[in-house]
Amino acid sequence: MDELRKFTRIQVKADVNVTIRSAPGATDLEGQTFQFHSIDASHQGMQLHLDIDMPTGSLLILEATFKDEPEKKYTNEGYVVWKIKRIDDGAEQKPSYTIGVEFNVYANPEYDLWVAAISRRLEAFNN
Repeated sequence: MDELRKFTRIQVKADVNVTIRSAPGATDLEGQTFQFHSIDASHQGMQLHLDIDMPTGSLLILEATFKDEPEKKYTNEGYVVWKIKRIDDGAEQKPSYTIGVEFNVYANPEYDLWVAAISRRLEAFNN
């Protein structure tokens, strides 16, 4: 999948409040807010670990707070563009999910702040 990436991803720890605006085939999730954790992020998206089944095509509002910058929230709107289901090796065999969210950069007035935050982290990582 890396060859399809337009922007470099960086592993970054963030708590992400996700409000589901629409969820095709899972309307019971619409309007709900959940807290998840990031796996990585780029200028135009984020990968998240979830404990619920989020349909591809879902429209989300994401409020990310980086562990190293807890006083600042970065808000983005985006769509779930892919999903991977995993089964826990433990006795409960609980499923978990990894999703890829692509940001709608044109609908987000705070997008420049997000790009600056990711750019700072990429620069620090490369130095």
